[in-house]
Parts: sequence; structure tokens; C-alpha cells
Amino acid sequence: MNLSDCLPNILELLRDCKLEELRLKDCRLLERLSSKEESLQKLVAALKMVPSLQLLSLAQNRLARNVFVLAELFSGSSPSSLKHRHQVS
Repeated sequence: MNLSDCLPNILELLRDCKLEELRLKDCRLLERLSSKEESLQKLVAALKMVPSLQLLSLAQNRLARNVFVLAELFSGSSPSSLKHRHQVS
């Protein structure tokens, strides 16, 4: 499944949700986007705003090159509430 065209919709969904778990495994999340790092930063910012989110899986989305952006989930003035994460590749 290719969700790279759906990132704006995913960001919108995250604004008003009560998700506890989000698994976006092997969905080519950023594949067609020209600015992968910037798009991932937007996703991380949106994920940090979901206080109920405890488990996140972004495995097999080819995000390893920008893993430092994902590290922002666990740092900064408002780290996310994630308790579990799955391998990012």
C-alpha cells in the first residue's frame, strides 16, 4: 500500500484523535514526497500532539536516513507519550 499521497490526510486525522496505537508498516509513507525530512518533521509534530498515543510502528517505510527526525518524538520541551515503538527501517 502506498500512503505517500495521504500524508496531509494522516496529519489532519492526528489533530483530533484519541488513538492509542498507530501502525503504518510498509506503506511507503514518504516515498513520493520531494521533502522527506520536512514531511517527517510535520508527522513527528502531529504525533507529539496526540497524548493518548502509546504505540507507534513505522517499520519498513525507508525512514532510516531521517531517523534523527524521529528522535524528536522523545526529546524537546514536549516529548510524546509513546511507551512502545517498533523498529524503524
